[in-house]
Amino acid sequence: MELRENRRAVSSKEITSYHKFLEYGAIGWMRPDLLPTSFQISELKQTWFNFFNSLSHDRSEVGNYKVTAGAFKSYSHLEQYTLSGLTSLRNKLQIGVVNVSTDQT
Repeated sequence: MELRENRRAVSSKEITSYHKFLEYGAIGWMRPDLLPTSFQISELKQTWFNFFNSLSHDRSEVGNYKVTAGAFKSYSHLEQYTLSGLTSLRNKLQIGVVNVSTDQT
């Protein structure tokens, strides 16, 4: 209900970002970085980013990497998202193989 009250304060850029948030939500993935700031969830976003920043850039024993994350609605959504990415990669690699074999003839 709070979102309805804030609708007038949302900029066009934030609406675009929120639509992306909804698109990811439709596939079961919550991305707090896409939530508009005027939706008054800054504490949630800050806690989320503080946690992952605490693991990033030599603050962890795994190395000097930026660590980010999204939360999936269920394991099934994670599985579908991962398989979709692997299928896309496989298709791109097959296209590369076809191009390499036709270039050599």
